Amino acid sequence: KLDNLRLVSAASLLCCAGIALLVVSEMFASDRDAETSYVVADFRTLKNLPIFVFGFTCHQNIFAVNNELRDPTRRRLDLVVVGAVSLALAFYLIIANAGYATFGASIHSDVLTNYAAAPAIALARVAVALEVTSAIPLQLHPSRECIKSLLQRDAPAADYS
Repeated sequence: KLDNLRLVSAASLLCCAGIALLVVSEMFASDRDAETSYVVADFRTLKNLPIFVFGFTCHQNIFAVNNELRDPTRRRLDLVVVGAVSLALAFYLIIANAGYATFGASIHSDVLTNYAAAPAIALARVAVALEVTSAIPLQLHPSRECIKSLLQRDAPAADYS
């Protein structure tokens, strides 16, 4: 059941929230005068397209999510999807904008590498590692279920009489 991963998912969300809080607090505590611009058009951003595409590879979990809903209707599933995407978008926008406001055009693609070594930044790096690690079971869940169903399909039928 996908429900068994709820604690890991909650821990991952807490890690995201902690990183966002850290980056925003660093933005307000910073005395840097970052040079920023509203729009940057650059074809080098296309090299990040695979990362963007990978962000949407969890779509195979939608069937498991639908099966776990108490009353699986189209409206409830839409609410879950919109809620999840909105939460992810909020975290991305908060972290990206706060990092850009702090460092301007000199920001690195990994925002945490811009900050000086400090215990809070080290903890944020550990949080990112935990987040990525916790995504693995969620990504592998549909594959495991498919393999399990294939193996059970070829197994001899159980006699329940």
